[in-house]
Amino acid sequence: MHLPTKKRLKIAIVGPYPVNFDLISGGIEAVVRNLVQGLCQYPDFEVHVVTVDFAKADELNQPDGANLHIKQASQGASQWLFYSLERQWIKQTLDSIKPDIIHVHGTNFYGYAVSQSPYPTLVTVHGVLREEGKLKTENVSPIYRLYRWVKGYFNTWFEEQTLQNARYATIISPYITSMLERYSLERLYPIDNPIDNIFFELESRPVPHRVLFAGLIHRRKGIIHLLKAINQVRQVYPDVSLYLAGQISEAEYADVLKTYIQAEGLDSVVRFCGHLNETALYQAFQECQLLVLPSEEEVSPMVVQQAMAMGKPVVATSVGGVPYLIENEVSGWLVPYGDPTALAQAIQSLFDNPKLAESIGTQARNVAESRFKQAMICAKTRETYLSLVNQALLEPSSAPLGSRY
Repeated sequence: MHLPTKKRLKIAIVGPYPVNFDLISGGIEAVVRNLVQGLCQYPDFEVHVVTVDFAKADELNQPDGANLHIKQASQGASQWLFYSLERQWIKQTLDSIKPDIIHVHGTNFYGYAVSQSPYPTLVTVHGVLREEGKLKTENVSPIYRLYRWVKGYFNTWFEEQTLQNARYATIISPYITSMLERYSLERLYPIDNPIDNIFFELESRPVPHRVLFAGLIHRRKGIIHLLKAINQVRQVYPDVSLYLAGQISEAEYADVLKTYIQAEGLDSVVRFCGHLNETALYQAFQECQLLVLPSEEEVSPMVVQQAMAMGKPVVATSVGGVPYLIENEVSGWLVPYGDPTALAQAIQSLFDNPKLAESIGTQARNVAESRFKQAMICAKTRETYLSLVNQALLEPSSAPLGSRY
C-alpha cells in the first residue's frame, strides 16, 4: 500500500519509552523502543515519541530519526487525580504535532489521554488491567493493600474508557481478542511484539544449571513459586543457580522472597541482580541454561520471545497468552501457575536431557524467526498505518487528520 500523497506522514507513538536505554523497565518499553527504531527506517514517516518519564532519567537517549517529546512525571496529587497533568500535557503535545496517526501503547492513562482524540488512533493492548487488578495481595500491610486497590481501580477505569472509545486495536496475542469482544471496535490487527535483532545474533554461552528470571520483582510474576521449585531442584542438582534480573517494583514482596531465601538457606543459590543495563542483560541471557517465567498473568511476555530468539529453552506458566507463544514440550515447557513441584520437574527434565533441551531451543528459535523479527513487525505496522490513513481520508469529517491533504 502506498501513501496517498508524497508528503511524510506524522506518526505519534504515545506510551512508555525508555528515555535512557540502560533503564528499560518492563516489556512495553522494550516493545516501543524496538518499534520506534524500526519505523524510523521509513523515509516517508516522521516519527514522534510522546512519553512520561517516571524513572527521572539523568541521561536521555534521543531515538535515531525520531522526535522525542518528554515530560517528567508529576508527584503527589497528580497521581491521585488520574494523572491529570500528564494527560493534559499529552493532549497539548499531540495538538502541536498534528499527527496523521496516533499509536498508543497501553490502556492506562496513556490510552485514556488519547481516547477522544480527533486524530486516527490505533491502540495496542499490552495487558488486561481489569484482570491484573484482581490479583491477590495477601501477606502485605493494609496500607499497601489500599494502594494496590486504588491503583487497580484507576487502571481498570482508564482501560474501560480507552476501549469504549477505541475504533482500532492491534492484537499482540489471541488471548486479547476474547477480552475485546465486549467492546465495539471496528477492526483488530494481529501484530506480534518486535524483538531487538541482537537477540537473534548473541552467542549462547550457558553456565551449567543456571536458571534466569528476567522481569520486575512483583507479586504477579510468581517468583516465590520459582524459589520453592529451585529449592527442590537443588536436591538433585546442588550446583543449580537462579539469577533474578529485574527492578524491585514491590518492596514488600521482595522482603517475602528474601525471608524465604534466608529461611531455606538459598543465599548461595539465588542472586538478586537488580536492574541490568543492556550489556549486562544480554550477558545474563547468554549465560543462562534456560529461562523461567512463573507468572500469574501475562499477555505476550517479551522475555519469553527474547529467550526464544536466542534458542534458549523456556519454562513458563500456562496463563494468559503464553500458550500462544510456545507449544508445550515442543518449543517450550508449560506448567500450571502456583505449582512449584511442576516447575521443578520441568527444570529437572531439561537438565536431565540436554538433547531435549537443545531440540526445544531450536524449535523456539524457528518460531521466533518466523514471527518476531523487527523488520517484519514494523512492515505490518506500516501497512496498518497506511490503511487507516487512507480510510480516514475517505470519511467525511470536520475533525483534523493531522495536516489534511
